[in-house]
Amino acid sequence: PNVYVDIGFLPILSNYTRTSLKQFLMKAVEYGFTDRIMFGSDEIRWPAAIGISLDFIKNADYLTEKQKQDILYNNAARFLRLSEDTIKKHYLE
Repeated sequence: PNVYVDIGFLPILSNYTRTSLKQFLMKAVEYGFTDRIMFGSDEIRWPAAIGISLDFIKNADYLTEKQKQDILYNNAARFLRLSEDTIKKHYLE
C-alpha cells in the first residue's frame, strides 16, 4: 500500500519502452493496481514531451476514463493529501 509508480517520462523514450509500459498498465488493470500509478512531469525536460506522454495515456483504450483520470491527477491528489478546495480549484483552472 505504500508503493507508487511514476510513468510520466516512459512513453517518450522508445518503442520498446512504450510496449513495455502498455503491458505494465494492462497488468495493473488486471490486478487492480491503477490506483497506485501517477503521472509525473518533473522529469520531462522539454515541453513537447509532456503532450506525447499525455496522449499515450489518453489514447490507451485498455484504460477506463476513470483510470486515466486517476493516473493523470486523482492518485497524486490522494497521495499528496490535497484538500477538496484545492482539487476543485485545479479542476476550474
